Order: sequence, then C-alpha cells, then structure tokens
Amino acid sequence: MSLVYCFLVFLSLSLHNATKNVAEEDGDIPTIYRGTKTVLLNLWFFLTGLIAPTITMFLYSKWYWAIIFIVAGLLISMVMANNYVYKYHIVRRPPLYIPGRVDARLSLITSMISVIMLIVLIA
Repeated sequence: MSLVYCFLVFLSLSLHNATKNVAEEDGDIPTIYRGTKTVLLNLWFFLTGLIAPTITMFLYSKWYWAIIFIVAGLLISMVMANNYVYKYHIVRRPPLYIPGRVDARLSLITSMISVIMLIVLIA
C-alpha cells in the first residue's frame, strides 16, 4: 500500500511539472499558475509530492529500500507524466484563440487521492 501511495504521489508531482512545462512552451499559462497561486501550488506539491512519501517510505521500509523506491519512483513517474502530457496535449491541441488549453485538474485530482491514501495508510 505504501508503494502504491508513493507512486501516486510522485505521479501527481510529475504531472504538475509536466503541465507547467507544456503551458510555458505554449505561452498559454492557466490562471492557476499565475500570481501567488503558483507559490501555494508549488508548496502543496512539494509537501505532498516529496516530503510526505519520503517520510512514509522511511517509516514503512528499510532505509536502503526507501532510497531505491524514491529514486526509481521519481524517475519512472517523471518519464510517464511527461510523455503522457506531451502526447495528450499534442493530440487534442485546439485552435490558438481558445484560452486555457492546458488542463491542471489531473495533477490536482491525483494529489487529493494521494492525500486520502495517506490518511488511510496512517489510520
């Protein structure tokens, strides 16, 4: 259960980063990535995407397995998220006059699911 949780958290962090990369490439940055919301969103994904799974892995496994799972999980999820977001964005790319072509909801939904899984894991 802790491995599934960590992979889901790493995936949400990677989806967040990949979505920001696509938005910056297009020059079409959604309102959720503007202003002070960006600081809060980055803080949220830092806490739920890096700090919480690291603590969880060190609590539920031996230290050397935790390091291996954290490094492998981050690398695999980054590659998966970047490939998914880029392919999905290129396939469904609407005309340029439509505002907000980048969808940030998937990373937020996976982050919320991972927080629920953390609560279940702790309880």
